Amino acid sequence: MPVDPDGDLTESAAGRKTSLPADPPVKRKFSYYVSLILVSLLIMIAMFISFPAAKTNPGVRLMATNWTLESYTDETGILVPAGSGSTVTAEFSEKGRVVGNSGCNSYSFRYTTRGNTLETSLESVTDMKCRDSGTAQQESAFLKDMAAAASFRTGGSSLYIDDASGKTVLVFRAG
Repeated sequence: MPVDPDGDLTESAAGRKTSLPADPPVKRKFSYYVSLILVSLLIMIAMFISFPAAKTNPGVRLMATNWTLESYTDETGILVPAGSGSTVTAEFSEKGRVVGNSGCNSYSFRYTTRGNTLETSLESVTDMKCRDSGTAQQESAFLKDMAAAASFRTGGSSLYIDDASGKTVLVFRAG
């Protein structure tokens, strides 16, 4: 069998091609393109991490979503699931108001944020009577917890509101 100067087989005596190792220039081109792609990806990742607009503003996430109460801190200080008898909602506006349904009534709080800090003050609550005592207790605890808000954080599709001690007092889910 014929052999090239490097010792690789080129063609058989009958003229059939045999398997050849990849041509070194082809290997170099492939390695070059793979390296180019990897470097480009690293540059894009570095730009994304350091570009200020790419960093999330927690206040934007807070305002861009309608929230439904998932858990609240009851009168005993324990975080409990929201009751199924009514839906408690929260919608944070860009104008510094959070409004929603507290179970039996509509409510409005004024709020301010700075980073992840959250300050609230009750503005108004309608005066409708709840149909059952469980919903009335939940509503009362919810309004108290919202008034005690000191910070917030978002994770996945959830909003966590903590009091001044750092204890989570309200948990909402998006939607």
